[in-house]
Amino acid sequence: MTNKEYKKTFNFGKIAYNGQKAKTNLVELEITLKKEEKKVIFSVMSGVWNASHTDYLTCEQVVDDVYKVFASQLNDPSLYKKIMGLWERNHLNDMHAGCIHQRKFESEPYKKHEKAYCNKCKYKYGSAWKYQEIDKKDLQVICKLLDVPVIEGIGITR
Repeated sequence: MTNKEYKKTFNFGKIAYNGQKAKTNLVELEITLKKEEKKVIFSVMSGVWNASHTDYLTCEQVVDDVYKVFASQLNDPSLYKKIMGLWERNHLNDMHAGCIHQRKFESEPYKKHEKAYCNKCKYKYGSAWKYQEIDKKDLQVICKLLDVPVIEGIGITR
């Protein structure tokens, strides 16, 4: 199976960042889907550009922060929220500190669970990056957003 990468940038219009009166700062979300061997990896990056579009004022993993503050200024807040939901559930799905049974720990500080073992599969929390497959419905939505055929047969069920 060949490795492929699909990428698309979504433009959500300009916002008035940092209390400015004029909307001069473009908001973008870039979604990426990588197909590597038997894995499908999803990521999202958010960016708010400066007025001259030469540098970001804020970027990377601020998808939810941008939405919380600027949702009312976005051109398509419902699309942004849809992508944000995909990001919350699936972003960097190949870099989980815990197994599927330990997923509940991931929102808590690592130090609290660094010695935890899973009772079901005996995996030691944080000893490796664990891959979590993308839910089939989410993968279908991601592929539709990217305008690519749905990737079948790998990485699509939990």
